Amino acid sequence: MAGEPVKIGTVNLTLLPAPQLKFEKVVIGKEHPMRAGVIKATPVITSLLEDRISLKDLALENATFPRNFSRRCCRQGRARVLRTSA
Repeated sequence: MAGEPVKIGTVNLTLLPAPQLKFEKVVIGKEHPMRAGVIKATPVITSLLEDRISLKDLALENATFPRNFSRRCCRQGRARVLRTSA
């Protein structure tokens, strides 16, 4: 997935009650892209002072993935399976 183009419709930052980034209309990739209506990322507050920011929560809404998405991610050795909910 590295090197793939990324398009984001809008980005919103909320500071209270907790910091959160909200990305809307996200498209990753050119041919057979991954799409998400909304991506919400909530950081671990203490990690904001570190070199790498850790996420407490990452939620995708209305997301679609191409058939070979997991194979492409795993081939690069960076993918980790996360909790999903319906």
